[in-house]
Parts: sequence; structure tokens; C-alpha cells
Amino acid sequence: MNNFVRLSAADNVVVLPQGGAVGSFAGGVRLSSDIPARHKTASEDIAAGEQVIKYGRPIGIASMDIKTGDWVHEHNVLSPPAAQWAAFPEWSGPYPAETGSPVSSFMGYRRIGALRPGIRNDLWVIPSVGCVREEIKYILENYHKPYWIDSVRLFDHPFGSDMDDGGAALDIPLGLARGPNTAGVLFVGPGRENIQVSDLYNSALADGCHAMFAITQKNAEDTIPRLLDDLAATAPRVREEFTAKFLCAGVISGGEYSGALANSLLGRFACNLSSQGGTVLAATCPEMFRAPFDMTSRMTKKTTYDAYSAMYRLGSDNLSELSPDDRENGVTTMDEKSAAARAIIGESQIAGVLRYGETATLSSGVQLAPGSPDSAEACASVAGSGAHMILFVTGRDAQFSAAVPTIKIAASTDLASWADFDASPILDGEPLENASERLWSYVLDVACGKRVAHEIKGFGDIALLT
Repeated sequence: MNNFVRLSAADNVVVLPQGGAVGSFAGGVRLSSDIPARHKTASEDIAAGEQVIKYGRPIGIASMDIKTGDWVHEHNVLSPPAAQWAAFPEWSGPYPAETGSPVSSFMGYRRIGALRPGIRNDLWVIPSVGCVREEIKYILENYHKPYWIDSVRLFDHPFGSDMDDGGAALDIPLGLARGPNTAGVLFVGPGRENIQVSDLYNSALADGCHAMFAITQKNAEDTIPRLLDDLAATAPRVREEFTAKFLCAGVISGGEYSGALANSLLGRFACNLSSQGGTVLAATCPEMFRAPFDMTSRMTKKTTYDAYSAMYRLGSDNLSELSPDDRENGVTTMDEKSAAARAIIGESQIAGVLRYGETATLSSGVQLAPGSPDSAEACASVAGSGAHMILFVTGRDAQFSAAVPTIKIAASTDLASWADFDASPILDGEPLENASERLWSYVLDVACGKRVAHEIKGFGDIALLT
């Protein structure tokens, strides 16, 4: 018996993680040919012209009769007509926002006047211009943080006076300053730049941040440590219990084969968090725009539909095509790749569409943040919109981590040795339900203070959306 994965009860295909030989069994059917690893076989007869269903969604049209146990790939599947997904659907009315009773909880830091508690006590140092960053690095290397502060983070950017352009250069640092993990933020500048550190400070104060500012020309080696101590002194030192409705988690889609299994695992996590009143931040990627009805049909408000419509008209022009890796790993059509990308949010309701760096509201369900095919940029986007942590699926050796705790989820056994969470047992037949329970438990541990690998190593990057 070969291991197989059925991603939805509605599917008429199953995935064989290790493949299977002709005559062997998978999913209760005898294979009529050799099936390569990570490819699909039909779990029932599919007549020519009928839809091939995976993730509970149509991913293609059978170009010939496909018998139970046949290999399902490009030789017998065509992409659906472009008209099937290209037309943007009309508003169909609100999707019911259903939540269950919050039963899970985590231990976090109370933020007075903030939407959410923090899961980390971090201090941020944000320069107004890049020319002062080396001096700040030197000062921070010699700064001894108080024991109740988890880390002192530098927003290490190369920008000059164009920080006042009103775009990405300001959106993300101010978003991080508002973030729930931020116990305090110190703005630093030379005092002669176009945008003054006092302006950044005033913007942060208006947003309710605990902030201070310093001028590097005024004895910075004494001033910066003293101000950091002042910020730390008012930070909470004891964790308190909060229900999961206050948790905000970012989810980032994996590429290649990781989308077949680990993305579906993220989808189950998203549904679990949403059902308990929590917030999921998903960074949009071009593949998500392939079948707009799948997204618009789950939106809870007309304003969300309108915002997504505007985002769609920009993002749908950047639809990608299948890569050789995609085909080798069993991806048959762009519709299948698109369904894998959308799988990270499961069947959760979509409650909002955010501007770049806009803070997510305190509401259950998914909120969509501006994204990019570049994982680093996508991570920065959700971190800047208030994610406590990011769940990042990787099918490759992607060591990048973001400015908030980034849980690397290994989609294959060869990555499990360095990842934070090993999803590869799914390949050996572990039910998705079991893996989902393991992941939920791990996320709660991280929310309560368990450090992930990149935190232990002391790194975490920011890449602005370009």
C-alpha cells in the first residue's frame, strides 16, 4: 500500500508523496501505471471534458477518459478556459462570519491602549536615514539589555533623505513601531535630514506607540543606551493569559511541492485560529488572483470586496507560469498552482484587505496584506501589519527569517533538521488532522515565549516591497 494524501473530500485525485508502481495500491485503487513521486492518480473515473478536482477546486479538464488508478498529469489534463477564471465576479453578498468559543489561550504581555498583547518584549531602533546605522550598530553591540527585554532590533535600511517619500520606506517602520511585539521604539537621526526624527516620533505617538527619539550629534553613545533603558523600564515584565482571539499570525505560501501538502496544513491552522476569533494575515501572491470567485465568495463585507477588486486589477497582470520544478513535482496546471497558493487560508472567511503597513483590525478571519513572489518582501508586509509571528512553508533551503518570530515549516524530510516544525511526516502517511494538532500546539508554545531557530541565532531581516 502506497502512502497517499487526499486534500479534500470533494477531490477525484489523490497525491502520492513517494509515488507508486503499476499494480500497487493507493487510496483504495490499483495503479494502472507507474506514478512518479509527488504526482497524482485518479481516485475515480473522470470522463473526457469533466473537471479534475484537487483542494476541492477544479484544477483542469480531462482531455481524455481517465480511469481509476491512472496517472493524472499534463498528458491527459488541459487548463480550464481562461474565461472560467478571468472574469471578475459580482458581489454575491456577505459570507457568514462564524466563530467558535475561544478555548485556547497563550501567555503574552499586556500593551496598555493597544489592540493586542505582545508575545515578545522587543525594543526597536529606527534610524531616519541610513548614514547613521553603522554608529547605531556599534552602540547596540555594547548595550546590555535588561533581562525582561527579549531583543533590541535595528531597522537596518540604506535610505537617505527619501525616507519622506510617503511610501514603503515609512510604511513598514511605522507599522513595526505599532506592532504588538514592540515594547518601545527609539527613532534616531542626525537632525539635518529632510524628515526629522521628531516627526517620526510624533507620528508614532499619534498611533499610540511608546516612543522616544535621539539626535546622533548629541552624545549618542550615552543618549541611546539611556533612552533604551527608559523605554525598557515601562515595559511589562510578567506575562498574562489571553484567549486566542487576540492572536494575529501571518501565513506565507511555499513554492513547488510544498504547496501540495504543507500549504493545506496552513489552511487548517488558519481555520482553527479564525474559528477561535483570531486573525490570519495572508500576503497575496500573483497565483491568488487566478480564480477570483474563490476569494470574493468568502468576503464578509462589501468594502472588503471593493478593496480586493482594486488589488485584483493590479495583481492579475502579473500571473506567472509553471516552472520546470512545478512540472517535475506534479503540478499540472496554473489553476492547480493557484489552488495551492490559496490553500494557506483554508475555508476561512476573508474579513479585510489592508494597505501596505496598515495594522490589521481585531476581527476573526483572514485579512489580506500586499504581497510579492519574494518571500522576504511578503514577510515584511505581514510583520508591518501587526503579525505576532509568521508561519512560513518552505520546500527549499530558505533560511530567511523576518522581523517577528518566523516558524519555518519543513515540507520535506531533508529540511527537517533545521526547520522549526517538521511537516514531512505527512509524506509518510500522517493524517493532516494530526499534523494540524501538532502545529497548533507548537504555535501556542511560541506565543508563550518559546524561541524559534532564527531568534536563538539572533537574526531576522526586513525587505521592503518594491
